[in-house]
Amino acid sequence: MIWLLIGGAMLTAASAVALPASTGTPGEAPSQSPEMAAPARPTFAGMLRFVARPRFFLFMIAASATQASHATFYVFGVLHLREQGISAAAIGTLWAISVLAEIALFWMAGSLRLLSPLVLLLAGAAAGVLRWTAMAFDPPLAVLVALQLLHAGTFAATHLGAMHWISANVPESGAGTAQALLSSVANGVAMGGAMLLSGALYASVGGLSYLAMAALCFVGGVSAIMLAWQDRARRGAARSAG
Repeated sequence: MIWLLIGGAMLTAASAVALPASTGTPGEAPSQSPEMAAPARPTFAGMLRFVARPRFFLFMIAASATQASHATFYVFGVLHLREQGISAAAIGTLWAISVLAEIALFWMAGSLRLLSPLVLLLAGAAAGVLRWTAMAFDPPLAVLVALQLLHAGTFAATHLGAMHWISANVPESGAGTAQALLSSVANGVAMGGAMLLSGALYASVGGLSYLAMAALCFVGGVSAIMLAWQDRARRGAARSAG
């Protein structure tokens, strides 16, 4: 398995290197107009400026908390399912179901633009509260299948909501910095912290550690609601000023 992982990583790197430098017509020189200029590279100072903005900080919590809630399942999910007597073949099928659900939602990404980013973030958080709360009580295999479908919400909807929010609220010149910061926090700091928490909890309470992951999703959902309230207040203030 480790060689398959290494091969996949090498293929990903090779694909990135092979990407064209321009989206223009083959053989055509890249446009030099200011509108098509490449965004500035992310910098540490630029990231600090983003974090200092209350709305962006709240957005980071909304997106990162829900993504980090996958920690217990990613680290201990297979072990816990085996302890419940579920076969290796069934466990592999459950993982495949979650991946297919995720792909299906990404396939619908165009139509999901009709929903606001905060609705997608809230939907992902709500799916996480339901999914991880149910997982904490060792549901039967049939229920596990339905819970794995919720991966379309906990991961895919949260990711799409985050990308749409950045697209709608961050200037193009800062989009790279915003995405780099989100990736660093959601997949690095928040996920790493949640994994450490999961290890300590799983050692003492086993599957009930999923309840902590449900709590993370609750925090993400509350943050998304607070951000929606702030946006509504800003729009109201703008209308009053106009």
